[in-house]
Amino acid sequence: MLMRGQNHSEPAPPAPKTAAPAPKTAAPAISEAEKQRKEKKKEKTKKKREKRKEKMKQKQKETLEELEKIKADNARLRAATSAPPDTETAESFAVGEAEPTKVLLGGYQVSRED
Repeated sequence: MLMRGQNHSEPAPPAPKTAAPAPKTAAPAISEAEKQRKEKKKEKTKKKREKRKEKMKQKQKETLEELEKIKADNARLRAATSAPPDTETAESFAVGEAEPTKVLLGGYQVSRED
């Protein structure tokens, strides 16, 4: 909602004429003990912040090491699974000479009977 003086077609009201602003009073002097408490608190906060940063760096380092370990394991597994199959067994299955005797059904090993 527009107030008086905000609409462009309506002129703004003249600024009220007042006396000179009252002089600002000086801030109360901070006692030496108060200054020391503030400094001590700042130092304590700074130490806590540094400690948190160190913890974060350590955690990040551990996470990166874990990631590298996982990558290495994945590469090793990928290499192991992509190895060429045993040609003799593959050929005998293709020809039909050798047939597996056990079949895995629903997580259980069942003997296959002819």
